[in-house]
Amino acid sequence: MEANEVTVGAAIELAGLGRFQYMLAMKCIFIWMADAMEMMLLSFLIWELQPRQHNASLLGSVTFVGIFVGSIAYGMVSDRVGRRVCTLLVLLNLAAFGCASALAPSFALLVLLRSLVGVGVGGVPVSFALFCEFMPAQHRGKMLVLVERGAWALGAIAESLLAWLVLPRLGWRAFLALSAVPSFLACCLYPWLPDSPHFLICAGRLDEAAIQIAEVARVNGNLLPPDFKLAGVAPNDARGNIMRLFSRSMWAETLLIWLLWLTNVALYYGIVLISPGFLESRHENIFLGTMVSAVAELPGLVACMVMIDRIGRRATCALLMAFACGSLGLLCANLQAMPRPVASAAQLVARASLAGTFNALYVSTAEFYPTSIRSTGVGAASAASRIGGFVTPWIASLGTSGIDADARSFRLPLAIYTAMALVSTVLAMLLPFETNGVIMSDERPALKHERIPNGARRSDSQDRTADAVLCH
Repeated sequence: MEANEVTVGAAIELAGLGRFQYMLAMKCIFIWMADAMEMMLLSFLIWELQPRQHNASLLGSVTFVGIFVGSIAYGMVSDRVGRRVCTLLVLLNLAAFGCASALAPSFALLVLLRSLVGVGVGGVPVSFALFCEFMPAQHRGKMLVLVERGAWALGAIAESLLAWLVLPRLGWRAFLALSAVPSFLACCLYPWLPDSPHFLICAGRLDEAAIQIAEVARVNGNLLPPDFKLAGVAPNDARGNIMRLFSRSMWAETLLIWLLWLTNVALYYGIVLISPGFLESRHENIFLGTMVSAVAELPGLVACMVMIDRIGRRATCALLMAFACGSLGLLCANLQAMPRPVASAAQLVARASLAGTFNALYVSTAEFYPTSIRSTGVGAASAASRIGGFVTPWIASLGTSGIDADARSFRLPLAIYTAMALVSTVLAMLLPFETNGVIMSDERPALKHERIPNGARRSDSQDRTADAVLCH
C-alpha cells in the first residue's frame, strides 16, 4: 500500500461523524419502523382472529420461518448487488405481501402471505449493515443501539396506536393494509440512499467508493488530505466455516450463545403476543396498554447503553434477564389478586429488560467471534433464535382464549416463561468470556486480557483485514 493510501475504515474515520450519518439515520429509522410495525401487528392479529380461528397462533410461527429464510437469502443478495438495491427489494417484499395479506380470501392463504412478509423482515438487517458501514468506530456501538432499537420502539408505538384506531372500527383487513403503507413510503427513499463504500470496494468500484467517501466528508464539513487516495482490497475467496464455531476453543461458548439468543427471542415475543389477551383479562384498554408496553422499551435501551460499557456485556445480560425473570415470576405467582398498577409495572419491566438484554447479547456475540467467522457466528445465533420465535406463539396461545380469558388462564405460559428467564439468567452468568474493551480479533476468539490501550487506534493492516472480511 502506498504511503498516501488509506483503507475504507480509515477513510470513514477521516470523514467523521456528522450531518451525513444523521440524515442516513433518519432514513433508516423510517425503514426500521416499517419493519417493527409488520412484526408488532402479529399480537393484535392473533388476538383478533383467535376466537374464530383456533390455530391463529400459526401466523406467528410461519412469520419466524420466513425470517429464517429471508435472513439467509437477502444476505446473499446484498453481497452480490449491494446494500442499497437489496434494501429496495426488501421494502418491496414487505409492502407487496403485507398489502396482499389484507386481501387473503382464506386463512391458509393468509398464513402463506404472512410467511412471505417474514421473508422481507428477515432482510431488513441489510439496511442495518448499510448504516453500520458508514459509522466511525468510536461512535458505532451506542449509535446503532440508539437508532435501530429506538426506531423499533417507535414502530411498536405507532402500530399499537394504529391498532387502537383502526382494528375495532374497520377490522383486521384494513389494519393489515394500513400497516403496509410505511413500507411503500420507505421505498420512496431509495433515490436518496447511498451505497456502502465497503461494498463498492469489494465490488471493484474503487472510484465510486472514493466519491462516496468524499461526499461524506463534504456533508460533515471535514476536509480529506490533499493527497487522499483510497486503497483497494485484494480478492479473497475465503468463506466462513460454520464448523469452526465448534472448535475446541469455542464450542461451549457457541452453545451458550445460541441458547441465550433462543430464550431471549422466545421471551420477548412471548410477552408481545400475550399482551392483548392479558390486558383484556384485566378489563384494560388493549391498544393503549400495548402502546405503553412499547414505550417501556426505551428505558430498557437507555439502561443497556449506560451499563454495557460500565459493568460489561456479561453482567448486563445477566442483570437485565434477572429483572425479567423476577417480573414474570411475580405475575405468575399472584396475577389474579395483584393490583392493576403493580401488574402493569411488572409487565413493563419484563419487556424493557428483555429489549436491553438482546442489545447486550448482540454486541457481545459480534465481539467474541474472530473476524474470519464473525458473520457466520452472529448469523448462526440468529438462526438458532428463530427456533424460539417459532415455538413461542404456541406457548403464548396456552393463555389466550379471547373474550373468555381471565387472569388464571395466563398462569401456564407465564410459568414457562419464568422458568426460561431463570435458565437464561444462569446461562448469562456462566458465559466464560467478557468482551468489554477487548480487541476484536481476526483469527481467534476475543480473550479477556487483550484490551485496547488508552488512545490506541487500529493499524492500516487491521483495517485492510476488516475490509477483506466485509467482501465475504
